[in-house]
Amino acid sequence: MAWHLNDISQNNLTKSALWNKMLGKPYFEGWYHKLTCPETKTFFLVIFGYIANKKNKFAFIQVASAVDGKQHFFRFPIDDLIITKKRVQIGKNYFTKKQLFMNLPNIQMECELASHLNRSEQTSFIGLKKFVPFVDCKHEVLCSDQILRGTIIYQNQVFHGAFTYYAETSWGQDFPDHYFWLHANCFENCANTSILIAQAEPKFLGWKTKQHLGYLKHDGKTHVFRTGNTRIKSEAETKSIELENKSVLVKIHYKNGTPVTLKGPFNGNMENNVVEHIKAPTSIYIQEHTGKETVLFTNLATWEMR
Repeated sequence: MAWHLNDISQNNLTKSALWNKMLGKPYFEGWYHKLTCPETKTFFLVIFGYIANKKNKFAFIQVASAVDGKQHFFRFPIDDLIITKKRVQIGKNYFTKKQLFMNLPNIQMECELASHLNRSEQTSFIGLKKFVPFVDCKHEVLCSDQILRGTIIYQNQVFHGAFTYYAETSWGQDFPDHYFWLHANCFENCANTSILIAQAEPKFLGWKTKQHLGYLKHDGKTHVFRTGNTRIKSEAETKSIELENKSVLVKIHYKNGTPVTLKGPFNGNMENNVVEHIKAPTSIYIQEHTGKETVLFTNLATWEMR
């Protein structure tokens, strides 16, 4: 396995080798990709990742789709993982900031960034907390709004064209004991809007601290939600979330979708069953402090709760 300082992976000498080799702690890193096809009302989830501890090291790729609501897990030797400055590769499968390529049994994917729609680089949503040591899990958005063009062949079905693309990464020791995560895009009455909210209680030196991050891209603006600048109120029973900062008030209502069980890290192995609801009906109410109000709907949201 090759290690490099890089800008796709959070993995470097301060975050991985020291954590795992010197402190003897298990360590994981994963990259979550979501490709949504607005025309066919379906999407694909692709997760590249690896996990390492003193006794066990391996890489993996997970794939799930709204086509059939099934999850597929492919395990690889750790030597098949190569992380370079601009590329993460597992076997013959890889992704960069501009490409996503897979050749797996019954699943093939070859997509690249639509150059004429290339967005400028965004600032970090997680901010300086990325560099705080000894946190059991960190989370960062890699791409919030891009268009990939290409072909996906899934279980002998062919999907070709433009896909709305979202990507994020998580890294650390384990997923938090309790968290909520929701991502939605391709709203029926405003295709260019997308929203993310992630709320968790990560451990820091044995202490749990409530944190949240996210964003709303709407009407040509990006509103960033962080623990320090946004008030959040969530109710699991009514499946509702309310976010408010100096610029915007957002109310989210979501419903159950098709449950897909994904594998997540637990104590140095992929033994954590993470239920993600796909094709979940979701509505958001947006009130900017300028007075403008908007209500949007989508059936292509995904969310998790633990």
